[in-house]
Amino acid sequence: MKTRMQNLFSAVALLMAVGSVAQASTFYSNEATFDAAVSGVTDVTFGGIVNDSAVPPNPTGYTSYALGKTTVGGLQFAVGPASPSGILFAIGAAYYGFGAASLSSQDPGPVGTNDFLVTLPSAVTALGFDYIVDPGTVTVKLSDGTVDSLTASGTPTSGFFGVTSATGFTSVDITELFSPASESINLTEFTYGTTRASTSPAVPEPDSLLLVFTGLAGVAGALKTKLLRRS
Repeated sequence: MKTRMQNLFSAVALLMAVGSVAQASTFYSNEATFDAAVSGVTDVTFGGIVNDSAVPPNPTGYTSYALGKTTVGGLQFAVGPASPSGILFAIGAAYYGFGAASLSSQDPGPVGTNDFLVTLPSAVTALGFDYIVDPGTVTVKLSDGTVDSLTASGTPTSGFFGVTSATGFTSVDITELFSPASESINLTEFTYGTTRASTSPAVPEPDSLLLVFTGLAGVAGALKTKLLRRS
């Protein structure tokens, strides 16, 4: 009986491990590959918030948010908790030559952390963003505790970050240490949707169901045998 129970617990542990692997997050640095893995994509951009053709010193190409947050496309964009005195601002496409309008989070420095927090109104299984940052290590933390990092080497460095998972995300927190060479985190687009593999509830494989039922039957049989021996 002891051997049977050990085998059963091993089988259950294996099933749990397989389930955990199936739910692991997948990261993307290529937007086309991300889009192919996602359905119902919604893109949030920032054009038109300020004058996209204005250049310095024209003040119409730039605006800051006194409360450190704003809502665009139903999403909240805010200075994150690691930068309590940080500034959130919108920049027109031509203002710094980014070529696209952006929302930016900046710590006032001289020592601190740039922190950009994006909160969604409900959980999604896929999200991504186009970013522009300066040299340093950018840390991306999802609401489910998943953490990934990006290395920026150029001034500036632009790229795409995407993630999908069977579980849902309600927020993403993006941080980078402030320095005179790395003054802000800039997002030019935010994308979210549904992971194609999670558009319908997961159905256990027949072999997995057979293993579970066999294990349950084994437990029932073992308990029955033990009770008969005692009576």
